[in-house]
Amino acid sequence: MKSKVNNSPNPDKEEKDEINRLEMLMTISTNIAAFFFLLIFSLYFINFGLGSFEFSQDKSEWGAFGDFIGGILNPMIAAFALFWLITSVNLQIKELRKTNEALEKTVQTAEKQQNQSSIQNFESLFFQLLKTKNDSLDDIEYKKQNYDSNQPTTITILKSVDAIKEHIIDFKNDPRGDWLNYYEEKMLDYTGSYFRICYQVVKLINKSEILKASIPMSEDKNIVYSAEQKKYFDIFRATLTKHEIEAFFFNCLNQYGNKKFKKMIEKYGLFEPLPIDHDRKNEKNHRLTRYAYQYESIVFEQNSSWKNYFSEISKIDITISLENLESTFKNLLSTGIIIPSLIHGLHPNSFEQTSGFCYSFNGNINSKDISIIFSEENLKLIKDTPLYNNLKFEICQKEERIKNINQYINKSISYFKSYSIENYNDEFAEIWNHPADRKSINQLNEIIKEVNSQISKIKKKIEFLDQQLISVRESEVSLTAFILIKYGISYNEYSEYMKSKQAIDNPTQKI
Repeated sequence: MKSKVNNSPNPDKEEKDEINRLEMLMTISTNIAAFFFLLIFSLYFINFGLGSFEFSQDKSEWGAFGDFIGGILNPMIAAFALFWLITSVNLQIKELRKTNEALEKTVQTAEKQQNQSSIQNFESLFFQLLKTKNDSLDDIEYKKQNYDSNQPTTITILKSVDAIKEHIIDFKNDPRGDWLNYYEEKMLDYTGSYFRICYQVVKLINKSEILKASIPMSEDKNIVYSAEQKKYFDIFRATLTKHEIEAFFFNCLNQYGNKKFKKMIEKYGLFEPLPIDHDRKNEKNHRLTRYAYQYESIVFEQNSSWKNYFSEISKIDITISLENLESTFKNLLSTGIIIPSLIHGLHPNSFEQTSGFCYSFNGNINSKDISIIFSEENLKLIKDTPLYNNLKFEICQKEERIKNINQYINKSISYFKSYSIENYNDEFAEIWNHPADRKSINQLNEIIKEVNSQISKIKKKIEFLDQQLISVRESEVSLTAFILIKYGISYNEYSEYMKSKQAIDNPTQKI
């Protein structure tokens, strides 16, 4: 097996070769200069002084001799001098380059050492803050009352993440609850320090110059943080439970959340792992989807459920009149498409209370995709709801009654004819067991007429429901209503927020 030849350059060998080359050039140059010096003198004496060894006393001859020697040797010496001057300058340039390279490597090494030291200092503070955050969790508590009909009420004190979980569940179970009031009354004393420490952790990541240094030097405005910043933020996020993240969700929507903190968690995508709550079977009150529009969508990063949420709520029309929207809600109720939410404490007596969070879709229809609510499959299911079925059943009962009455009329006529009774329409046939129930044929016909009138009224009710169904199907307001109901959003809250946001974004534009 042949060994691999190492072609990598060897600086020491190259430097030795360069020195040897210069020494050889110096030797050659010296020898050439000496050779030409001797050659010129020899030629002069051979041509002009051979056989005579006496020095001339004539100055002009010495001048001619000097001009001869100088005229020939000076250009040669000057050429050699220029050559070595250039060689010397080249050597100095090479040495300067090596010196600069050495200095640059020294600077790079120093910078690496400094960066490493800065990273170590950052990590030391970062992980110390994380430890402090975890320690502060132990100060959070929740007093849970245990009710038992056979025993006195007892109180269990929950700590840490269990306490936060119970606080979030407690808050979300109250559809009318306000986070600011709940937080100040039940959580501020225990969680204030916890939220402040978390803010300092995120602030440390966001402000760190050593972490920012890895942001690419480009004009791309979409790059708002470095990979290093994101890495440490994800470490911080990984230490949070789902209920801790939900606590941040609500806390950053009020004065305690701090607007700067809200901007930072949006920037780094704190809520990306947060499951959307509009289809959680164990939660009828959707507090996350009700307020999530108050955040920038980047806070959920690539979470597909939340992407779909922001895509759908963008279709809410805030120019709809309250009267039109309320009328649409009433039609949706009357046709059985929606039902009042079975949440304790909700009494829809005003339009604000008939907003999305107070209603839910009929459980028989497929409402996950609001674009297909009026599909043929759903229309069949809507017309198979108790509202329709009760009316249809009532018609069937009345038609059965008419059938029974007609049968009795036919029996009565047969009875009268068997006894050769004429003009029997006002007579009573002796074929019923109870005299009090006996009716004449005329009376029975009046009953049939009344029951048919009742059937006609019921059919008109069904026709009216069908017309209402067509009305809401064709209404442009229905889409807004469906989105509000699907995500439990209050129309008043949403429209007021969006209008105020538009006023901030476009101060000169009138809403």
